Amino acid sequence: SSFASIPKTIKSIKGGDRIMEGLERADQERLNSKSSSSKAPSIPRSELEQSICILPLTHVERFMDYLIILLKTKTAVNNTELLCRVAVILIQTHSKQIVSSATLAIPLLELRRWTRIRLKESRDVVGFNMAALRIIAKMAREEEEQRSFFREEGHDNIWAGMGLLSRGVPADDGKRKRSKR
Repeated sequence: SSFASIPKTIKSIKGGDRIMEGLERADQERLNSKSSSSKAPSIPRSELEQSICILPLTHVERFMDYLIILLKTKTAVNNTELLCRVAVILIQTHSKQIVSSATLAIPLLELRRWTRIRLKESRDVVGFNMAALRIIAKMAREEEEQRSFFREEGHDNIWAGMGLLSRGVPADDGKRKRSKR
């Protein structure tokens, strides 16, 4: 679907305004101090595409700068999907202006570099988690096979002859004193 064919609704215009206001606040904070403490504007994901569509080129440039800054931070790992989605929408929506602008060539390459780095990190984490899940599943299958073996052999409780319950806990044969509450 073409981003140019998306109708400009009141919600998308308000969302675009919130993005522009957020960029201006971030610019002010960047000038006043090194740390950025302002909260990013809250725009529902369903309206994000339309809100980005209405941004003028000057705001697109600043938006790309902030995306790069966010992707460079380690906290971006938790928001990689959203940041990459925003970058793709931004580039697809404003591709003609971005390509024709000589000043955006370097930021575009930098954005590409950092999105690739963060996506690789996310892929590595997912791969690591999948490997751990496979190991856990294998251990669970092996444990179930052992249990079914003992059930088939008629040894439901292997600890029964030792005065122990099936989990290795000593059986309560009434010899221990109970505490009063």
